[in-house]
Amino acid sequence: MPLASSHTVQFYENEEFLSSAVAGFLAAGIEAGEPIVVIATEPHRDAFVAELERRDVRWNPSQFRLLDARDTLGLFMDGSVPDETRFQLHIGGLIDELTNEGRVRAYGEMVDLLWRDGNREGALRLEELWNDLAGTRQLSLLCAYPMGSFYKNAHSHLFDEICRRHDHVAPAESYPRAVADDDSQLQEIARLQQRAQALKAEVEHRKDLEIALRDALAARRRAEEANAFLLDATSVLNSDLDYESRLRAVTNLAVPRLADFCAVDVIAMDGSEESYCSSGAERDDVITLEMSEAHAEVVRTGQTLVAANGAWAVVPMQTGGKTLGAITLASNHSRYTQSNNEIALTRDFASRAATAVDNARHYRAAQDANRAKDQFLATLSHELRTPLTAILGWARMLQLGDLDAETVKTAYETMERSATAQARIIDDLLDLSRVVTGKLKIKSEMVDLVSIVRNTGQTLRIAAEAKGVHIDVETASSTDSELLVLGDPTRLQQITWNLLSNAIKFSEYGGRVAIAVDRDADTARIVVNDNGRGISADFLPHVFEAFRQADGASTRSYSGLGLGLAIVKYLAEAHGGTVIGTSDGEGHGSTFVVTLPLATHLAGSADISPDFDIVDLSNTSILLVDDDADTRSLVATILKRCGAAVHAADSVATARDLLVECRPTLVLSDIAMPGQDGFALVGHIRSGHDAFSRIPVIALTASGDPRWEEKLRQSGFDAYVSKPVDPLHLVRVIFDLHRA
Repeated sequence: MPLASSHTVQFYENEEFLSSAVAGFLAAGIEAGEPIVVIATEPHRDAFVAELERRDVRWNPSQFRLLDARDTLGLFMDGSVPDETRFQLHIGGLIDELTNEGRVRAYGEMVDLLWRDGNREGALRLEELWNDLAGTRQLSLLCAYPMGSFYKNAHSHLFDEICRRHDHVAPAESYPRAVADDDSQLQEIARLQQRAQALKAEVEHRKDLEIALRDALAARRRAEEANAFLLDATSVLNSDLDYESRLRAVTNLAVPRLADFCAVDVIAMDGSEESYCSSGAERDDVITLEMSEAHAEVVRTGQTLVAANGAWAVVPMQTGGKTLGAITLASNHSRYTQSNNEIALTRDFASRAATAVDNARHYRAAQDANRAKDQFLATLSHELRTPLTAILGWARMLQLGDLDAETVKTAYETMERSATAQARIIDDLLDLSRVVTGKLKIKSEMVDLVSIVRNTGQTLRIAAEAKGVHIDVETASSTDSELLVLGDPTRLQQITWNLLSNAIKFSEYGGRVAIAVDRDADTARIVVNDNGRGISADFLPHVFEAFRQADGASTRSYSGLGLGLAIVKYLAEAHGGTVIGTSDGEGHGSTFVVTLPLATHLAGSADISPDFDIVDLSNTSILLVDDDADTRSLVATILKRCGAAVHAADSVATARDLLVECRPTLVLSDIAMPGQDGFALVGHIRSGHDAFSRIPVIALTASGDPRWEEKLRQSGFDAYVSKPVDPLHLVRVIFDLHRA
């Protein structure tokens, strides 16, 4: 009597159980002499064969067919739907071929593949085709599904559909089979297993969702805190346009929210670096060499750098496509990585800080520009009104009349002198506008300081007497020739005018003001002192700052913008000199001393003679070295007119050849020249060992800085003459030096 067909479904939870269950199913068929068909994936086929071999099961290869599940599906699938005709042709044909040998035992997992692919309808349809095939053939069929395919409660009705399409249902391995012959009980057990599996999966899923929700809430809280911090930071940074206040605000905001220590280093507009640190720690105690090197790298590349141990980070301050500097953050514990939220927040903060600082810097620049404009206008007014004082004063005196001839002459001379000075000031307005930038041009010519001081005293005497202040002008200790300086006569008069008018301004009725000019070694001194209101010790260090006025009673009741002394300082330094102010305090007067270099003092015998007659340089052979053709032509013409033999060279190399060829008795050399300079030439001359190495050498220099004297002397020069060259002065220096 032929055996009836059967269709069993096996559920499983792990691959080992599946291999064991299928191997047992196949072994029973082999022992019964039934042909075997296995339609499975390659890993499963290999596992089944291995398990059979482990059980020492022997089979006839002609009765054992192994087919690939995916390839076999391709034989009859029409899109997502199994084609019944092609299924009967290929699968039914195979079963018919083997039926001659008896009932066929088949294992298939094509339905499982369709289920895993999400093609649930296709899988159920294929189960029906297997049932139809089993209804007309002797077939013992086993298919298998992992319980994981039914992990949701929503899968329960599909699970039931699978069970209903099989004669027998085998629960998964988690249930120890006690009653193997009660199909209804086994089917119910399988259903319970599916629901338990779905419930377990649901619990795990809910746990995952709970964790994800906690993480999301934590992330949202961090994001809200970060946004609140950034909003607060933006508000604080934008609350004050003061540059330094914004930089300090950056460090105060960063600690403790972003770090335990914060340093901000900003590149200033002049290229210097400005540093600000958070309170509570010294920079040198926190910033290591590694952090300093990282800071330099961040400023150069614009990329954030983080310590390997997460203890510090350096973040660039970038805005508008440029890097303003960097923020260095240090923590007492590891809190920074390139990918964590802390660094992302820090980058955002640094960007906002950079924008705020840049805005403050531009605001400060605009304010400085406004102050510079105001300072220029105030200086202009100051400069124009100063000569007008003498002109208007003497004009009023002339209107009143009753002046003797000598006084009238003095009035006209003073008015002419003041008008001339004012005309020159008007011509130099553009130069005056550059005072605040240090670019004011200073003319250079021989100036007699004694005359400057006398004229200033004479011009301001009327204003002083009108206020009841007596002026003493002291020049008796000096001679004109001893106090010649190289400079701008208008600016030098401005120096004395500002100092003397300041002294008169701050003197009381009956006070005395003295202005003196004398010689102190190789410098000229202009000394102005008074017994007026004096200067407080607190304000004295700021007395030369533009627009600064003392808060004490000594200045509060007086007009002025505080430019006079600032201009004196600038002009004195522009002439290579200095100015100092001293006072014993309020009520004790003050003293201002201007020191200027004398025109010629490098060579002891090269002082200017009071006699400016053309000197005789006959029998003098001079090597003239200057790269500027116009200067060479001018100086050569001057020297030749005095009878000197002149050999001109435009470079040190040419001069060295002429030294050998012409054997001059004196060398006159420019300092700044391309290739080799005057120092190289004098070094070459002095390096010899014969008498020729001791010939006089004079330097031509565009610098009037007295500090050059020592350098020139040490280099081997005997004297120097400053440009622009005064012909009479030049030949007198050469004559005196050559004669000596």
